[in-house]
Amino acid sequence: MLNLISNFSNNFQTFNLKYMHYYINKKIKKFPGKQFPFYKLRDSIKYRIESIKFHVHNLKNLSYDGPFIPTKENSDVHKKLLNVSYIGSFLFDDLIFNCVSLIDYVGCMIGYLYFNKMNLKHNGCVNTARDGNLKNNVLAEFIIKENKEWIDSFFGYRSKIIHKRAAYVVPRRTLSFEDSKGNPMLKEKLEIFVPDSFLKEINLFSDKKAKITIDDIIDKLIKKIFEYLIGIIDILLEDRNLYN
Repeated sequence: MLNLISNFSNNFQTFNLKYMHYYINKKIKKFPGKQFPFYKLRDSIKYRIESIKFHVHNLKNLSYDGPFIPTKENSDVHKKLLNVSYIGSFLFDDLIFNCVSLIDYVGCMIGYLYFNKMNLKHNGCVNTARDGNLKNNVLAEFIIKENKEWIDSFFGYRSKIIHKRAAYVVPRRTLSFEDSKGNPMLKEKLEIFVPDSFLKEINLFSDKKAKITIDDIIDKLIKKIFEYLIGIIDILLEDRNLYN
């Protein structure tokens, strides 16, 4: 998973260098220093990537430790599970928001490259591709295909948890006995499952009733997102119209 993120970062850097090398004498003279619009998009994309890595790390290392959310319940175990549920939900929501934001930033980059517009975002790219106004046919087909397969439902889920109702991750604590050097030892295991609504509403899973852990879902989601973004950058690197 981290290799995919690194691959995208490397490809993105390659594109930056290629694009800037060509346009350095054409456009950048109009903008003093970092005011060049493409710099803002580049830095915003890099920022979102680091934020995603931060949230992935914290979700994968979620445990009982950390500040407790106040609760009226007397059970210490219940307090811990409730704490994990809240903190896991905060982090998972933020991961979703950051991933959507990153896809939108790349959409803004496409808008700037082809239309000199900074605010196209992902949905604007989809509409432009459907209308036949995106000059790069390979890029247009790729965006339409990926949007239909999963991105549209992913954005829809993000919209629902922002505007309608919250969704919570589900922690489960299990106890088991395992032998350690021939002696029985009580072992505690904590698993965090993604919200049921996430599985039902996003077109990434065939079994909508499955119980999938945060670890599994993060690996699959990040893989899907960064494969899409790497595909975008690869197409841009091959588009000669951007460098003529």
